[in-house]
Amino acid sequence: RQPQSRELRFTNPRSAAAEKGIINLLYRFPEQFRQMPVTGEQFSSDALGRLFDTLSEQLKTEGNISVPALSERFTQDEMSLLTDIISRDDITPQAADAAMKDYINTIQEENNKTAEPDDLRSYAEKLKKRKGYGTSNGI
Repeated sequence: RQPQSRELRFTNPRSAAAEKGIINLLYRFPEQFRQMPVTGEQFSSDALGRLFDTLSEQLKTEGNISVPALSERFTQDEMSLLTDIISRDDITPQAADAAMKDYINTIQEENNKTAEPDDLRSYAEKLKKRKGYGTSNGI
């Protein structure tokens, strides 16, 4: 589900769903997920990445996550988004590890999809330089 605010819209709904899932699990089961193999930089949504990084940092420094303490750091729209995310309780503690792995895999897959065009461009540039394609003295 897309947030009401246009500033918080998601460009990659699949990745955003996984990002929301990670934030939810981090909030609901902090003792299970103190060490995370992803960062907010890897999130497709800047708002979700910021929420994740802030929750992770609060967990590391304070040992718990306090939503009221976060209200100073986020806009009302962001707090509304956070409240919506953490209110879901459809994953049991027993299923949390498997869900987290799925969410992380989804984020990494989506990151790889967006990285591919840059990789192809850099590969094409290497070929141009090495073979002389696209230059005046090339083929």
